[in-house]
Amino acid sequence: MAMMRKKGKYLLGGLVFVFLCWFLVNWQNSLNLLPSQVEDSSLDVSVREVTTVPPKIRREHSSSENRKCPSLSGMTEGRWVVRPLNETEQMMIDTYLKEARGAYKIPPTFQREDGRCGDVTYSNVTLHKHMWFRAICDPRGATPCCHTNSCQLLAQEDCRCPTCLDERQAVHAEFAHWQPTDDRCPVMEFNADRACQLLEGMSLYFVGDSFIRHMFAALVIILTNEVNGAMKEDIPRDIKGRCLGHNQITAEVCRAYLDPDRVLCHGKVKVQYVEMFSVADLPVIHQLLVDLRQSGSSLVVLGLGIHDNFNPTVVSKKFLHPFLNLRQHLSTNISSAFLQTDPAPGLDLTRLRPGILWVGAHAPGLLKSPRFPQQSADGVQHYNSEISHVLKRWGVPVLDTFSFSNGTVSFDGTHYGWGINKLKANMLMTYIRTSFWGDGRK
Repeated sequence: MAMMRKKGKYLLGGLVFVFLCWFLVNWQNSLNLLPSQVEDSSLDVSVREVTTVPPKIRREHSSSENRKCPSLSGMTEGRWVVRPLNETEQMMIDTYLKEARGAYKIPPTFQREDGRCGDVTYSNVTLHKHMWFRAICDPRGATPCCHTNSCQLLAQEDCRCPTCLDERQAVHAEFAHWQPTDDRCPVMEFNADRACQLLEGMSLYFVGDSFIRHMFAALVIILTNEVNGAMKEDIPRDIKGRCLGHNQITAEVCRAYLDPDRVLCHGKVKVQYVEMFSVADLPVIHQLLVDLRQSGSSLVVLGLGIHDNFNPTVVSKKFLHPFLNLRQHLSTNISSAFLQTDPAPGLDLTRLRPGILWVGAHAPGLLKSPRFPQQSADGVQHYNSEISHVLKRWGVPVLDTFSFSNGTVSFDGTHYGWGINKLKANMLMTYIRTSFWGDGRK
């Protein structure tokens, strides 16, 4: 038995070594995953489109029409164009998911021994206050489809019922291309040079929970173009080797070594992460608003909700209304009771500082436990809708992340890896380039 454990340890170590070698060799391509890899692949019958919203005809506009993207939703509504993974890419994904899920004691096959799924969790799994796991089926095993709460041998086309769960059909965003429905709203791909040029002179503050922290880390990785760019310089050597590439975003061991306050691009761009998990942390942001009340080159990227169980009433009354009223007061000296649901009559909302971008909650993954109905797809969409109504009255733009995350692979049912967070970071920079800067900064 000891010999078997030793062999298993060597095998896992070998897989991790192969993955790290592949990642280091292909890091630059991993950063960019250029659309050219898949944009012309519609001629290849092996490429398929995965629609994450009701099917829509791609809207094309003639050169005589206004080519400006009309709203943020133009980027976030669309479909994934995917391609088959090669052997190396598949091994990378398999190794990553087994390692990430194994940290929670989810079995390597992702399937229970008794074949039950859907309405049950795993035995001996690590459970968290707001993150239990739904058992699914082995996507590469003999019974990959979870149908009526049992793993069954069904083809993908027969595993598409409302209650079916099938990770074979989920999109690996790391190796797919997001295609917005509106052709005026492409998501720009930024490398370090382009990102630094765009953000020169700006200060970006990411305020929120783990969803926002992961987005922050993705942006820092792009800006630094380094395999451990989001980590502190004094990270221990044994930890540093475990926090390369997308592990910086998702690995729990790396969280304590994330550098939350950075000045990058030769001192020309400031990016900072401010942890704020729930409405109880409102005082955390008070001083930040005071410091930025006159700053026209600062942007607060804000989002929270899961630690308040996606309760829109609680988040609105205990966080958004006080926060938005304080921002109004600091920007204009208009007195406020800090509980007003609407801005002062006649107020020019463009005068309010600092700039804010709210990042909506992304979709839950297949592993999300049904024990949290407020965190189901319907619950998250209801929360996003209610919060968006509040923010619209205050002129705060919203980046809706639900559509493009829905149907993609989440390693734990709650969080996403490099692919989705890289897309969020690129959408943020596309918004800054096209909307935040009135002069259309290039």
